[in-house]
Amino acid sequence: TGRLVPPRDPIALADAVGELLDHPARRAACGSAGRRRVLTRYGWDRVAAATEDVYREVLARRPARITGAA
Repeated sequence: TGRLVPPRDPIALADAVGELLDHPARRAACGSAGRRRVLTRYGWDRVAAATEDVYREVLARRPARITGAA
């Protein structure tokens, strides 16, 4: 989905960007792979399922308290 470059290495970063600029097919493949990865990891169905899991875990840990009317 991309290319890693060493931190604080502007030459390696420039080389990586230049490589993508010089190879449109590789650039398109990286873009498509990145999109697929984001949709797989962070799609609404996945986010909703993770949120539901958190609610279920919290509710399972703490029994509901019933308080009197105010």
